[in-house]
Amino acid sequence: MDPTQNIQGVEGDGPTQNIQDVEGDGLAGDLLVGGDAIARYLTFLGMPEGVDPYYLKCSGRWPIGKTGGNGGFLIASKQRLKRFVQRIAAGPKTAV
Repeated sequence: MDPTQNIQGVEGDGPTQNIQDVEGDGLAGDLLVGGDAIARYLTFLGMPEGVDPYYLKCSGRWPIGKTGGNGGFLIASKQRLKRFVQRIAAGPKTAV
């Protein structure tokens, strides 16, 4: 599944509504909105199918935020998620 496709009727991230994962240059193209969009992008980066962005956010280590208020949405930067996943995949640095 393409992680940049439109998300129609996202449920579980608050009120059901149409959310578009914006594609393009600059900050707007970097922003993922909603747990489903973040999960798809993480799967695209090589994380296992079914990865739970809510759990990752609760761990406090992942660069995933939440919009304010009750019923807010998870938000994340594609670039920050990609860098974080690359650091994890690289493993710990060893002394030479």
